[in-house]
Amino acid sequence: MDLVGKPNVTSPIWEHFGFVPNEKGEPINLDEAICMLCGKKISVKRAITSNLQSHLRSCLLNANAQLVKLGITEAFSKMAKYKRESDKWKTLTRNVATFLVAETLHTVEKPAFREMLESFDKQYELLSRKYFSNTVIPQLFNETKEKIITELHDLDFFSVMCLTVHFVNKNWDPKSSHTADNLAESLHGAVKEWGLNEKNVACITTDNGANIVAAVRKLEWPWLNCFGHNLNLAVTNSMSAEKERTSRAMGLC
Repeated sequence: MDLVGKPNVTSPIWEHFGFVPNEKGEPINLDEAICMLCGKKISVKRAITSNLQSHLRSCLLNANAQLVKLGITEAFSKMAKYKRESDKWKTLTRNVATFLVAETLHTVEKPAFREMLESFDKQYELLSRKYFSNTVIPQLFNETKEKIITELHDLDFFSVMCLTVHFVNKNWDPKSSHTADNLAESLHGAVKEWGLNEKNVACITTDNGANIVAAVRKLEWPWLNCFGHNLNLAVTNSMSAEKERTSRAMGLC
């Protein structure tokens, strides 16, 4: 509400009070002032301002008390940790998980990393590596996977690049790959898992491993061997042959 001041007054008390105006912008009732701080109506008959002074003191005290209360409440709120179901905690946790996926999961246990996050936001509670590996990162993977599947849904054609997996089994025996049948089944399952149609495979690029080549032939997919792999083999074989010739020339063999 827009208030108008009382005309022809000099007391500074009137800086905090006003009157409801009429259409001409003049006070309607000079016996009823309105506090500009709280909006309360104060009787001021016979131009006595003692009521105004008393109300202003009370109003300022209440306002200060509210400010102090708000300050204390805010201070305590900043000390409290975010609840795990809050949007703020979920957003920060997702950001941390994205960083850990790009870097290394063990980072979450490093004191320097934890101190850095605490300096950014003391209300955020960073959970354990186990929580991220078992809960947050799998959720992030599923969300990303669903997004990619949606993007792949309307593809007319696509190509595949196959990787050779090297691993050590439970008995610490080194392994390099699976049989052709297992590889074919794995490739078929991977394409199906991502919502792709095998009929739309334009080409699959792999190395020259007998098992993977056999698997691709079993699937009847168009195959193209990897130029980079062939180049590496050519260079490696050439260097080995040259080394052997040099050794023979020097009588080392």
